Amino acid sequence: MNHEYISQPATEPITIEKVKAFLKVEHTVDDGLIADLISEKREYVEVYLSRTLLERNMRLVYSDSMRVYRTPIVPVIEVIDVTYDNGDNPETTIPAANVQLRRGQACIIIEDSIMPNRVGGSDIIIQIKTGYASIDLIPKTIINALMLLVADEYNHRCNREIKKGTKTAAMDMLEPHRNQRLF
Repeated sequence: MNHEYISQPATEPITIEKVKAFLKVEHTVDDGLIADLISEKREYVEVYLSRTLLERNMRLVYSDSMRVYRTPIVPVIEVIDVTYDNGDNPETTIPAANVQLRRGQACIIIEDSIMPNRVGGSDIIIQIKTGYASIDLIPKTIINALMLLVADEYNHRCNREIKKGTKTAAMDMLEPHRNQRLF
């Protein structure tokens, strides 16, 4: 199974202003750097947690036909569409009514009878909307850990020596959310 984001988030979970207040930075010289660090550390947290923080679309490509398709990331908001090759039409769409999403278990169920003419070896492509529907729904411990990671990176940008204390504190805050399914 391969997966990729096909859209980018409209915003970040923390603002430049919030980070600057946390760091007690009053100038604007580093605003671009701070914005980049927020994005970089958000992506790091998303990979570490197998969780999309901000709403966006993802394409999942499965080469094997099965009844239950596990998503590599949570939370999943909705299934946008499912396509496959039936021999006559390489982009046959399965109606949304025939696809069941189990959000808490991060899985999509498609009955075998829905794809009777699927060409063997052809991919099944599932597009989903993933992430929290609102920044306010992201657990505060994740936001606080993200803030610590951004601050640590900013404070040590000239010194590549890793300061383990801050990183360990942030990772400890993230650990309860790691690989957790949302029920």
